[in-house]
Amino acid sequence: MNLKKAGSTKFKKTLISFVSLVVLSVFTLSSASASVIGNDYPYKGKSGVDPWGFYKGECTSFVAWRMNHLGAKFSNNMKGGHFDNAKYWAGNAKRIGFKVDHKPNVGAIAQFTGGKYGHVAYVAEVKNNGKTIKIEEYNHVYRHGYSVRTISVSSVSNFIHVPLSNTKPTKAPPFPGTQYFKPGANNKYVTMLGQQLVKKGYGKYYKSGPGPKWSDADRQAVAAFQRAQGWTGKDADGYPGPETWKRLFK
Repeated sequence: MNLKKAGSTKFKKTLISFVSLVVLSVFTLSSASASVIGNDYPYKGKSGVDPWGFYKGECTSFVAWRMNHLGAKFSNNMKGGHFDNAKYWAGNAKRIGFKVDHKPNVGAIAQFTGGKYGHVAYVAEVKNNGKTIKIEEYNHVYRHGYSVRTISVSSVSNFIHVPLSNTKPTKAPPFPGTQYFKPGANNKYVTMLGQQLVKKGYGKYYKSGPGPKWSDADRQAVAAFQRAQGWTGKDADGYPGPETWKRLFK
């Protein structure tokens, strides 16, 4: 096409507008999309009441953990309210000043009012121009277990928007290299790895420590964390690489 011909100016304006729209759309979708964090819940297989006033292993406890882990000061009886079972969360959230609507965003709580107790989940991704979401949850697909689902926004009763901390998350320390994590290794990075695994809820593999000497307990704990990311095979062999390290310290 000869852009010097009549009408070329109009064509160029239209083209620029189209390109701008595409770029804006991509930016918006990228901003609205995040990623699944994984099964970092620290009370897997535990019973009793968690530090936020919910029963361990329930959907409510998992969401409370995720909110606090992301910087919110969230608990059952916060601000003089009472969240109670999941089906009552939207009502209590409104009473204590949280925004409740039908618009999803990453970091929001998806609430379902059906059933005797209702259900809540964490919104990990917003997809298909806001028509579907990917959620992380506990005690739905598996009894007192973790699952990830992609569902329609219309299937959610309410979205609860809890203000998260404005503090920027601490960056993961640089990955030192795979040579520091192998049989016979003895260094500070193994200790750092083990301490972070315990913090993330994988301490059951350690009979003592963790410490600086690489052990099978480290390998088992790393493998469990990797499987929780949905990885299999060589990607879940128990030896950390850059992506495992990044997610572990996120």
